[in-house]
Amino acid sequence: MKKLLAVLAMVAVCGGFARAEDKGTEFKFGGEILERYSNNQDVTATSSIPTQTSDWLQRNMFHVNAVSGDSLQGYLSFLNYSLWGGSGAFPNNANPYSANPGTASTFTGNTLNYSNGVQAHEAWFWWKINDQFGIRAGRQSVVLGDGAIFGKNDWLMNPYTYDALMGRFTWDFMDLSFAGGKFVDAGLADFGGGTFTGAATGQNTDTEITWYGLDGSFKNLPEFLKSAELTILQANGDAKTVPGFPAPAVTLAQGGAWGLTNYIIHVKGEASIIDYRIDANFQSGKQKGLGGAADVTIGGSMFDLELGANFPEFMKGRVYLGYHSDSGNDGTDATKNASYQPLFYDIHKFGGGMDVIGWGNLTDIKVGLTLNPSEDSTVGLEANILSRTKSTAGAAPNVLTESQGNRFALGTAASAASTDAALGTELSIWGTHNYGHGFSLMGQLGFFSLGSYFKPTGVSVASGNPMQFVAQAKYSF
Repeated sequence: MKKLLAVLAMVAVCGGFARAEDKGTEFKFGGEILERYSNNQDVTATSSIPTQTSDWLQRNMFHVNAVSGDSLQGYLSFLNYSLWGGSGAFPNNANPYSANPGTASTFTGNTLNYSNGVQAHEAWFWWKINDQFGIRAGRQSVVLGDGAIFGKNDWLMNPYTYDALMGRFTWDFMDLSFAGGKFVDAGLADFGGGTFTGAATGQNTDTEITWYGLDGSFKNLPEFLKSAELTILQANGDAKTVPGFPAPAVTLAQGGAWGLTNYIIHVKGEASIIDYRIDANFQSGKQKGLGGAADVTIGGSMFDLELGANFPEFMKGRVYLGYHSDSGNDGTDATKNASYQPLFYDIHKFGGGMDVIGWGNLTDIKVGLTLNPSEDSTVGLEANILSRTKSTAGAAPNVLTESQGNRFALGTAASAASTDAALGTELSIWGTHNYGHGFSLMGQLGFFSLGSYFKPTGVSVASGNPMQFVAQAKYSF
């Protein structure tokens, strides 16, 4: 306690000196307190022996923003998270990097406990050099479009952040941004068949996954085209696999360095009572083979479309229809991988409310309705019909991990040989109420009806119908 008081006193004194030297600097404080309860029924989808789990997720965030005039800003946020009653194997992002939800012992530095941790979540500096150009450097959240490629994924206990340097040119008609950063820094590793111990036992490398890109966002568009954004994003990785990052090749045990280029489109707008959104990503790349193995060509694609109709006179109602399809890989050709790599999209926003099946060899047809019974209340209903895009025996679906919010184990290993496409239907009902002064409550009920993929003929693996109830309280200040 004495140490904590000493630190707080030092911060207060330093703050005083900062104001004395630069009276134009303003400090703004804020944060969030979140408590979320999850009750999960029939977790293993075996109705004969139903399994129930429940847990409490707690997340506290505090930030300070130092603003000096119109040209300088510094931002620092702290994150504390805890999971009470969850699985002992629940991997809450073990590292501040967004791409590292894997085992804590895999990474060098920044190691946190699975069920609780405290970290500097964001720490960046922004400098507006002139009226047309500014830069932002440090650990930060990155959102492209509506989050279909890069998202903050705020539903997670540890939202996504990236170590990056970003610059932006601004004109009346367009914002042109360039950026580069690091997804993963997994430290030294050996890819010659042995375990790295500091000696040259094989092909040692400082395992990293880096990225850079160019983004153009058009402005002052007509009403029917409210947003238009074009992005080129390049990701490069060292040899073999890095936990937590989408594997871009079939033969990872023999794979060398790889590169993946993304050509991204985001468009949305509205006309009269109709609104629409289009997100697409086209991928291409290659992974080098090691030890005489052939190179692997990478190529995938994704479309996510939504069309809505608004009825403002009827409780601000909105009916919407969505269609998502991304490519899969059947695994029959070791020199090709046609599966879409979903990168860091906003999982909870773009998937069903239960977060069971993720992007990658997925086709999702959804229909939903939202209403505002009162000014401070919102209710919604959404149904997702999920299936595999590629339904051959070797094309598995992307069942999400616990670190990505999935609380259910559907026994996909026993269904790996299934040629059925249907994954199931998910129905979510939710409601929120804002009490003012930053306090809100949310409740959600989800049902997952298993498809034939999880129930192949002659295999009694999954037969139940998982269900989930979530209650959340959040206070933002």
